[in-house]
Amino acid sequence: MRCSPSASKPGHFFSAPPLEGRFLRPEGKVRSPCRDHPKPRRPWPEASCAKGAIAEAHRTPEGLRQKHLIPSFNFANTSRMRFKKATFPSGFSETDHSVLQNERTMMDIIDSAMDTLKNGVSAARGAVSGVAVEQLGFVRGFRRLCDDGWQQGWHERNGGNLTYRMKEEEVEQARPFFNATPGEWVNMGVQADSLRGAFFLTTGSGRYMRNVMSDPSHNIGIVEINDAGDSWRIVWGLTDGGKPTSEFPTHFMNHAVRMEATNNECRVIYHAHPINVIAMTFVCPLDARYFTRALWKAMTECIVVFPSGVGVVPWMVPGGAEIAKATSELMKKYEAAVWAQHGLFVSGPDFDTTFGLMHTIEKAADVYRRARQMNGGSDEFMNTISDEGLRQIGIDFGLTVNDEFLD
Repeated sequence: MRCSPSASKPGHFFSAPPLEGRFLRPEGKVRSPCRDHPKPRRPWPEASCAKGAIAEAHRTPEGLRQKHLIPSFNFANTSRMRFKKATFPSGFSETDHSVLQNERTMMDIIDSAMDTLKNGVSAARGAVSGVAVEQLGFVRGFRRLCDDGWQQGWHERNGGNLTYRMKEEEVEQARPFFNATPGEWVNMGVQADSLRGAFFLTTGSGRYMRNVMSDPSHNIGIVEINDAGDSWRIVWGLTDGGKPTSEFPTHFMNHAVRMEATNNECRVIYHAHPINVIAMTFVCPLDARYFTRALWKAMTECIVVFPSGVGVVPWMVPGGAEIAKATSELMKKYEAAVWAQHGLFVSGPDFDTTFGLMHTIEKAADVYRRARQMNGGSDEFMNTISDEGLRQIGIDFGLTVNDEFLD
């Protein structure tokens, strides 16, 4: 095949296969600089070749790779692309040389890009890991609960925390994206045999609930529990030196307690600072019976949502072993515990149920506060739900109601 000379570019024509040194595509096809015929439809005849040897070299991809300037890829180490030295036979025009120089410039750019890619592998892997983990179902549910709590006004600044005990299949889904080098083991000061080797998704200490949705890998992380059941290490997330929530020891102990109490069904522990629940701890006796009855009688749905009642923990320094142990004792009987002048601590089998429990208790506390305010501060209301009415709800809904809180 012969290309006619161009009127705008005198002498710009090719009458033979690409001469030795011309850049070829990796698949072995000749890249013709002729704009009219970018892809030859058939092999060029030997008669038009400058040298028979070159024509012979064109017959096979291996010959092409040996005789022409073809990138040699080493897929085991793609940091560099190597090319064989080009030679220019007689008759090689200035235009041909310019085309080759352009190809070399392009290869230099690609070569530089490959080096940059090699140097940025860790950063790229981290970015892919973050995006991949964020799209897992349990992570999406976790993020939504954090955002829902923030929208309710329960998480001022860095207040509140959330942990989720991962299922085995969820661990396997996330494992390909774990950090290449896990963090150091950190002793918690508490221990649980039932949680040896477990994995938890947790919010971070000093991190804000409002930022979990927009920047998950910075504000939440996955931690692994050691074989002794007393230490954790970060395997994903909590970037920039982050750590699990300071309440993690409390969450950990209560996961163990609720796991046993619910036959392994409980997986979520959630702590927040709902306004009305906290307000009740200033004016009501810090007694489980009083709190439970006040909430049950505030809204009909309450005894359905938490028929066992709520526990109450007197004020304690947060984040320590003392409040962890006190709460875990109550969580053997209750799904929720009020922390005086601090907030509410709830548990559940999934994110929706756990958030619903927190939301219901806070709404009942709001109703109680408003009713008491309208009643001149007294808790002796003109109308309320009777104890017999509460028992009847339990019977009709097939619930096991805590009779200790009924007269």
